[in-house]
Amino acid sequence: MRFRFISIFLFSFLVTPLYAASFDCNKATTDTEIAICADPYLSALDELIASAYFEAKRSRNDKQALIESQRAWILERDEILQNFSRDDQEFLSAEDELHETLILRLSELLNALSGTDYDTMLNIFSQIKPISLKFEKNKRVLIFSASDAYDSHNIMLFDPDNKLVKVIHG
Repeated sequence: MRFRFISIFLFSFLVTPLYAASFDCNKATTDTEIAICADPYLSALDELIASAYFEAKRSRNDKQALIESQRAWILERDEILQNFSRDDQEFLSAEDELHETLILRLSELLNALSGTDYDTMLNIFSQIKPISLKFEKNKRVLIFSASDAYDSHNIMLFDPDNKLVKVIHG
């Protein structure tokens, strides 16, 4: 009996997804969710979006508008891979489009967090791997990228009081 319990326990690690997302990858059903769970960088971006969304929701007065925009964005995001088969040559370019869509949404949410302090933003980003994060001691700039495989880096600029003033996607 004890051997059986140990076997089940060890097997559970084998079926656990390799990458975390903002949702349970064991329950992923759409092509988009499956793609996010299968790619460490898409997964990291998804986690960042969730963190930025919840921080924006916590700190904003117009919560309903934020909720509606997030729901609309999720529907738009899910349409990207819907028309492609995994065997289709265009599927990889669709995954690149998904990456770009995630980055743009993250930039929108981060811009909605204008006025958030540097340490809060650093805390959000430092918890999620494999995000590449560069920061300065003077707390004026954070630069992050989800992957060296994608040519997109984002820069968060802070004012002298260490409050977020702008996010640049490039």
